[in-house]
Amino acid sequence: FKINLFLSFAIYFWHTLFLCLYLFYTYYEKGDAAKYFDHSLRSAYFYLFEPIGTKFILAFTSIFSQFLYFNYLSVFLIYNLIGSLGVILLLDILVKNKIKSDLITNIIIITIIFLPSMNFWTVSIGKDSIFFFATSLLLWSIFNYKQNTYLRYLALIILFLLRPHYGLIGMGIFLIYDLLVNKSSFKLLYLKI
Repeated sequence: FKINLFLSFAIYFWHTLFLCLYLFYTYYEKGDAAKYFDHSLRSAYFYLFEPIGTKFILAFTSIFSQFLYFNYLSVFLIYNLIGSLGVILLLDILVKNKIKSDLITNIIIITIIFLPSMNFWTVSIGKDSIFFFATSLLLWSIFNYKQNTYLRYLALIILFLLRPHYGLIGMGIFLIYDLLVNKSSFKLLYLKI
């Protein structure tokens, strides 16, 4: 992405601070993250055959909790990394597509990237961190349209697995666009399939 290395580390560090806060929050409030992790330890690997919605989160979490024997904190760190990548993708979108390069615009971009609520809700075990990453990946592939057709469809598949109605609508829109308007190799591949 060619983003400043210090800024990337700052985003990850900031995100990890919110991970610590979220761990305390789930310890006292028993949020969804604790339920997802607990349920993934029992029977979530059966959901690999129908991983849609909550079952996708349980199946994905069980890969780390059951098969790799990660503890609660380690699985949180996986989701934290996914959420951090989503924030870095969003930063790349905002930096490359800013209207003018002045101090006020840069302050607004940094303020958006370090919003506490966005960073808090994208660190936990659950749909939010993966959904935010997939949405950021989709937006990033839209702004870098020519070279990232496959990343766009990967993001749409992830969105479908989390929330099928979003994924189906997005998939329909982009398939129609790629078949009718776009003149790319993807159109030829799709027609061959």
